[in-house]
Amino acid sequence: MPNSLKQGITKENSEVSPKTECSKPNILVKASWIGSLHMPLLLKNKKSLGEVTNVFSKTLNIKMDDGEILVITCGSLCSPVNVNILFENSMTFKELVKRGTEVSIDDHRRLLIGNLAISFEGSKQYRNKLEEPRIESLIRFVDKIGQLALALNMLAREGCLINPDHTTKNLLKDFLEGLQLIKTELGTAKSIDKLSSMLKSMCGIGPGFTPAGDDFVMGYLSMHNYLSKISGLNKIELEYDELRRCTTWISTKMIQCSQRSLHDEVVELALNSVARGDVSSYISALIELGPRGHTSGIDLATGMTVSLFTVCDLLFRTDCLNTLKISF
Repeated sequence: MPNSLKQGITKENSEVSPKTECSKPNILVKASWIGSLHMPLLLKNKKSLGEVTNVFSKTLNIKMDDGEILVITCGSLCSPVNVNILFENSMTFKELVKRGTEVSIDDHRRLLIGNLAISFEGSKQYRNKLEEPRIESLIRFVDKIGQLALALNMLAREGCLINPDHTTKNLLKDFLEGLQLIKTELGTAKSIDKLSSMLKSMCGIGPGFTPAGDDFVMGYLSMHNYLSKISGLNKIELEYDELRRCTTWISTKMIQCSQRSLHDEVVELALNSVARGDVSSYISALIELGPRGHTSGIDLATGMTVSLFTVCDLLFRTDCLNTLKISF
């Protein structure tokens, strides 16, 4: 094994352990964090758990047999669906794993993915800690809508909904106009059905591994469902089969995670900033989200912000959505 693998990666000792199915992987890495959704992995006795659906240099997406998504990442971003591993910088998943590779648990409670074994010994659990939002905190955002619109415009990238290409042209504009039309009836079951249909119509549209429209929907649902307790609006729960007709399996699962309040730590920071009425902290979260993916981060941030001001308009009879439309 090359010297570059020594840090954070160990070769299994074949002289001590006989070559069995349990010792077949010869690259062992340690998990630093495991998301709360997948803690039961450690308790499973069955061998097969799912298979790899996407392989990137530093990330693996896995479709679990129970329908959940598991993300193995060398990055530091924590999420209830992630397992964060300590990986040598010179190595990539593309060198080790192929699409379709079976994922299983061995007798040593290690996650096996092809030639890779992941040990959970000493790892920490990541679980969302969302604060309770308060109506009085939201009014502070109304007063700073200009700053928020400016921040989003500065973060905009070509192809995102704020700075659209030919695939996303008028998508955000039409959505904001649609919100204005149903704003007066928000709070009724009929309006939530209309809003759900508007969100579904954005799915699958735009550039990126997860299309821009999907990322916007993730952000919108994250904020909408988070604020449902104080807004009086019912939570939105888009059905799996409906989403799959519109977009990819990965996007479908990430959208469902958003509406189930399974958030990565930056989205969690944004939501908790809203709960505290901390505009500066919210803008910091948007700035941290901005560079993510091709346009994923900025579209996610835009979705959250549009949802936030939809609730503000409902609660305070303001006209923030129109201000955003003009700003974008």
